[in-house]
Amino acid sequence: PFIKGSTVVIPGPEYKRSGWHNIFWGKHYRREWNTAFRVENFYLDTAAGGLTAFKEGGGRQSKSLRLKDKNGKEFVLRSVNKDFGRGLKDMDGTFISRIAKDQVSIGHPYTAVTITPMAKAAGIFHTTPRIVFVPVQASLNEFSNEYGDQLYLFEQRPDENQEDAENFGKSKNVIGSEKLMEKIYKDKDNRVDQLAFVRARLFDIFIGDWGRHPDNWRWAEFEEEDQTIYKPVPRDRDQAYTKIDGFYPNLAGSFLKQVQGFNASLKSVGSWNFPGRPLDKKFLNELSLDTWLAQAKDLQRILTDNLIESSIRLMPPELFNISGAAIISKLKSRRDQLHKYAGDYYYYLAKTVTILGSEKTEMIRVNVLPQKKVAVDVYKINKEGKTIDTPYYSRNFNAVETKQLYIYGLGGKDFIEVKGEGKTHINI
Repeated sequence: PFIKGSTVVIPGPEYKRSGWHNIFWGKHYRREWNTAFRVENFYLDTAAGGLTAFKEGGGRQSKSLRLKDKNGKEFVLRSVNKDFGRGLKDMDGTFISRIAKDQVSIGHPYTAVTITPMAKAAGIFHTTPRIVFVPVQASLNEFSNEYGDQLYLFEQRPDENQEDAENFGKSKNVIGSEKLMEKIYKDKDNRVDQLAFVRARLFDIFIGDWGRHPDNWRWAEFEEEDQTIYKPVPRDRDQAYTKIDGFYPNLAGSFLKQVQGFNASLKSVGSWNFPGRPLDKKFLNELSLDTWLAQAKDLQRILTDNLIESSIRLMPPELFNISGAAIISKLKSRRDQLHKYAGDYYYYLAKTVTILGSEKTEMIRVNVLPQKKVAVDVYKINKEGKTIDTPYYSRNFNAVETKQLYIYGLGGKDFIEVKGEGKTHINI
């Protein structure tokens, strides 16, 4: 009911460059950015029952416009085109800024829409973006000149009460990573679902989404018995399928292992995951290798050839004809190797493990075991000073995998108990 016609758009004509430029700075997805396709028009007064634009947003690279319906539910329009140069302080107008802007072409302009069916099948919470053209219109009010006549991703804003949203688990409260940290540190009755998180992170590896810094996650809250569990909601899929080529980008990749394009195989999975490490080290610190491998194998089972092909064919035919087949081939290859990447990243994270207490009082027991092993169990202590029988954190470490353990009690009058005979081969 909100579609009033459509518009033929070229998403990024500025990325059309000379052959010499492409040799040095890469071909990337320049053809896709310069190919015309038809997209639906979007009018605020009829979309989702009527929307009102009320706040500008966006990060250092993109711009966005926050919308809300008559019930206060929020949505967002995020620009498909970006500017990496905006993240470079005091570089505006310089050669470096222009090159950074040019490198937006490493991303495919239609990525986000193709990922939704695969994430849904994998049981991973997800947004449901649509690519729309927003004409200049009276409903934009004071935002019309700045935001009109442009291409956007339109989607729900995963925040606060989402009890009517199946794709967010019908959670009554969705929060950001900063708020999550506050809750986790405050009390260990607040916990992250590590099984759901490792599944989401393996899916990131499958689609090549390397931009998984903390702000690209939301967390859906659920009450389970006497605990509050937070499950991951990934957002902003702009960096999936990233294509990196050209002399200078390849040169950068030879020095910075996290600069790896979306290829049929992934090298140095630990370095590639650099932006995701702040959360990975905190919320993937309890799972065993068997659990990682089991999740990888289950994803391999679910992500069938038919599912991959039908998802990528959600691109406009004009774009699919350029790179759709290549993306499908790479996804199938990465899926087939996902168990290997799961093992590689598990061992990478297992070398140095950080275990965090909370601001409450806890019992931390470290037991040095035979055969170069160490067991760590962390228990809550209630207000009466009694140690709860079941640990909320428990893991056995092996010196073959783990070289260092960092254990932080954080706040409260914690008790640390170390026992066992012989010398530990893990630095604690």
